[in-house]
Amino acid sequence: MWFFSVFRKQRVLSFVLAVAVTATSLPVSPAVWAQTPASSVPPIISQLNGFAVESGLGHVVETWQPQQETAVNGAVLYIQDIHTHPEAQKNMAAIIGEAYERLGSDRVVVEGADGRMDAGLFIWLPDKTIVEQLAHVLRDDGWLTGAEYEALARPNRLDMWGIDESGIYADHLEAFRLAGETSNQDTAVIRRLSDDLTPVRASVFPRALDQLAQLRRQYQDDEQGGGFLAYARGLFKLSEHAQFDLAGFKRLQSLKTAFELQKRIDLKQVFSEAVEIAEQLKPVVEQDKKEILETFHAPAGPDSSSSVSEQSYEQLVALAQAHGIVVLSPARQETANLVNTVSSLVSGIAGEGETYRHLRNYLRYLSMLKDVHANETLDELEQLYQQLTTRLLPDDKATALFQILNQAEQLKRMITLEFSPSEYEAYQKGAKRVAFSELWDKVDSIREKSLLNVTQAQWQELAGHLPRY
Repeated sequence: MWFFSVFRKQRVLSFVLAVAVTATSLPVSPAVWAQTPASSVPPIISQLNGFAVESGLGHVVETWQPQQETAVNGAVLYIQDIHTHPEAQKNMAAIIGEAYERLGSDRVVVEGADGRMDAGLFIWLPDKTIVEQLAHVLRDDGWLTGAEYEALARPNRLDMWGIDESGIYADHLEAFRLAGETSNQDTAVIRRLSDDLTPVRASVFPRALDQLAQLRRQYQDDEQGGGFLAYARGLFKLSEHAQFDLAGFKRLQSLKTAFELQKRIDLKQVFSEAVEIAEQLKPVVEQDKKEILETFHAPAGPDSSSSVSEQSYEQLVALAQAHGIVVLSPARQETANLVNTVSSLVSGIAGEGETYRHLRNYLRYLSMLKDVHANETLDELEQLYQQLTTRLLPDDKATALFQILNQAEQLKRMITLEFSPSEYEAYQKGAKRVAFSELWDKVDSIREKSLLNVTQAQWQELAGHLPRY
C-alpha cells in the first residue's frame, strides 16, 4: 500500500519556500491565474475560471478541464490545507463559503469520514452566538476542520460527505501498525550500511560528482529548504559541464531560467518603470481602469517596490499594451487579455538598452515560476541526478557503489513513506533496482564485509520485513 508521505509534503513545502526566497525582496511563488476560456467552453467551466481566491486565503496553483464539452457536468475545487492549523482551516472555510456564494457549490467532501456527515451537531442550540463561539474554539483546537466549521455556519445548505471508505481506511491503519513495529530497526540497518560505505565514495567517484552527492544529502536532510538552492545550482552546473541535454526536463528548464533571471531583477527599478508607464496611461485610460494605476505613484515609499503584487504588474502591462504603449515585444501582441498578453509577450531575457528591461525580466521571472510545479520539479530533479550520475561514473566499482547506496536510500525512503506516487510505482516495477540478495553480494566489491557494522543475518531479516512496506 502507498501512503502519501508527510515527508514528501515537507519536501514540497521546502522546495516552494526555497524558490520563494531566491531573493528576499521577491514575492512568494505566485498563483497560476486561470486563462479566460473560449466561448465554446461549457458555462460551469467558464464560471469556474472567473472564480478568484483572495491572496490572503490561498493561491490557485493549477486548473484543468476536459477537452470534450459533453464530458463536463460539474466542477471540482480541490483544496490542500495544513491539518489542525487554525489559520489554514479558517482560510479554507472562507474559500468554501465563497465557492458557495459565487458558484453555488453546496457539496463538500472531506477526508477521515465515510458517507454522509451530520453537520448539525450544535445547530439545535437556540443561541446562535454560542454555536459560533463553540465552533470557533473547536476549529482552533483542531477538533473541527474548516469545512465542518463552514457547514455549521451554513446549516441545511452545505451537504458534507466523507470520502474515506472505512474498510480500506482500517486496512491502511493495520498496515501502518505492522510497518511501525520493525521500521526503526530496519532503517537503522540501512543507515549503518550507508555510513560504512559512504566514505568510500570520495575515492571512487569523480570529485565533482562526490560534491554533488554531498549537496544532495544536505538538501534531503534539511526540511526548511536551505539546501535546495545549492543542490539545484550544483546540478545545473555539472549538467552544463558534462554537456547533458535538459530537453526532457521541462520544469527544470523553467527553474533554471528563473534562477538566471532572478540575478538581473532589481525591484526598485521594476517599480520605477511601472510608475513611468502609469504616468503615461493616466490621461488616456478609462475611468473604470484608473484603480489599476493607483498602486503605482511616485515618489515611492521605502517598501513600495516590494509590496506590489505580481497581479498588479500584470494588470498594468495588459492595460499599457491595450493602449499602444509597447512594454514587451510588439511582434508578439496576440491578445489584449490580461494573462495571455503577459504570458505570450514576455520572452527571453531583456538586455541592456531595451525598453522597460527590468519590468520585462521580472514578468518573465514570474512566468517561469508559474511553470515550476513542485511535485513534478522534484521528480525531474531526482531523474536528472540519477541519469547524470550514471553517465559520469568512471568504472565498475563506482557503478556498484552507486547502486548500493542508491538502493539503500530507496529502501529507507520506502520504509519511512517518503516516496512520491511515481517513485513508488517505479520501485514496484523494479526500475533501477538490484535484487536484494545480489545487492548484498555487491558489497564485496566495495569493502570487506568483516569491516561492516551490518551482518548478513540482519540483512536477511530486513529482506523478510519488506512485504510489510
